[in-house]
Amino acid sequence: AALGFGLAQALTVFVRRNLGHRTSIAIETELRSRLFAHFQALPASFHDQWPPGQLLARATSDLRAVSGFFGNALIFLTAFTLTFVGVSVALLLLDPLLTVVTVALIVPFVAFARHFDRRMRSVAARSRQASGEVTNVVEESVRGMRVLKGLGREDRISTEVEGAAERLRDVNLEAVRIRSRHLPVLTLVPALIVAAVLGVGGLHVIQGSLSLGSLVAFNQYLALVLSPLRVAGWHLASAQQAAACGQRILEVLDIEPEVADRPDARALPPIKGEVDFEQVDVVYPGSSDPALHDVTLTVHPGETIAVVGSSGSGKSTLLALLLRFVDPTMGRVLVDGVDIRTVSLASLRRQVGTVFDDAALLRGTVRDNIAFGDPEAHGRTVRRAAAVASADGFVADLPEGYETLLGDRGFSLSGGQRQRLALARAILPEPRVLLLDDALSSVDVTTAAAIEARLRAEMGERTVLITTSRATTAAHADRVVLLEAGRVAAVGPHQELLAHPGYRRVIVVEQRDDDIVGTAGRVW
Repeated sequence: AALGFGLAQALTVFVRRNLGHRTSIAIETELRSRLFAHFQALPASFHDQWPPGQLLARATSDLRAVSGFFGNALIFLTAFTLTFVGVSVALLLLDPLLTVVTVALIVPFVAFARHFDRRMRSVAARSRQASGEVTNVVEESVRGMRVLKGLGREDRISTEVEGAAERLRDVNLEAVRIRSRHLPVLTLVPALIVAAVLGVGGLHVIQGSLSLGSLVAFNQYLALVLSPLRVAGWHLASAQQAAACGQRILEVLDIEPEVADRPDARALPPIKGEVDFEQVDVVYPGSSDPALHDVTLTVHPGETIAVVGSSGSGKSTLLALLLRFVDPTMGRVLVDGVDIRTVSLASLRRQVGTVFDDAALLRGTVRDNIAFGDPEAHGRTVRRAAAVASADGFVADLPEGYETLLGDRGFSLSGGQRQRLALARAILPEPRVLLLDDALSSVDVTTAAAIEARLRAEMGERTVLITTSRATTAAHADRVVLLEAGRVAAVGPHQELLAHPGYRRVIVVEQRDDDIVGTAGRVW
């Protein structure tokens, strides 16, 4: 019988641990996939407002705390439940009175444990928040190290990191104080139960109403129940930590994406590239002033449109509408006569390429970055895209050419080189509509002109919208759109708009070699 019980115990330990840890890993994998998918579904405005360190903390340490708790809790609860049921029956059969004494002492244990649980809940939540703040400060500091060193502000950021670390230390020390006050009591209660059972049971043995063997057996069974109770405090603290982390994860998962596929969204068929903005208004959440107001504009297939305006005039918002980074508050955006809100985001963005002014590159080789939109692209296709973006020259000079490994965000390259690689990345899938959001701002005038000439030759009948402040760029566009305070102030060729005072205020006239762009009758 002893051997049989031993084998049964070994089997249950195997099943519990295997099931518990498998469940923990499955929960962590599922949560991580769901959380990252939700990060991608949330609009750009969300990522502009939320500190990246807080999101990183939720996707790493918070997630591990939740999954780890579930694994340990499953192991603990299955063991305790099986033991408790079996032992409770045995205790009742041995001595009902001693069982009542045991239960009477367990009740205050449970009440005290609930008090401990409530105290830990608040501290655990503040601890996770403080931990996220530390992660955020460190993450932003590492990413902005060039700025910190350039401005000589290392001392200031060190002070911020120390302050965040001290706040985390203080809240963790508060948790330590709560645990140090409560856990000894939780440890003492099982000892009080044993003492009470020995006292009452021993008296019964002396009186002859209970055999010594029954008392010994009762204590042995009782030890099986009390052993898990001795570590209950640790599990309660772990539960509150996991609850706080789970709440932080749900805080993000509960945010509904402002832009999402409709249930009946269909795939956008191959387009020619006609774009219509019909009386479009855009008001961002938390703002009373519209970023765009009553914008009506038609862009014909194959047309190049330069969008100019002062900072905050709505240039980037106009381009963001075509990617559905933001949806119109009023009005519609049509591509080939189709309201883009009725098609799937994936099918829309496959046919609309974009390059942003920050030109963020990914860790990997030059080839990996250019072919990111089409990982199966052949080397010839990659080189052609690089040539159109005037990137083939400097890539050939890199140590390993297209196989050169780029560091974080491509900061081993100059700003203009990063922008040219980002442009090549957008060109490679051959989108029907290409959006360039100040994408050549870090490129010199001569190179920018060469890139624009190659784009016109290679893009064929593709539609191009480019935000710019350069006269050299606007002069080569078919039409120029001037935005003022979110409204279309003027539309026309560059030479015509030079007579518009608002256009002259925002356009930067530059000289490229012998090519001078100026107003009619006036040389700049």
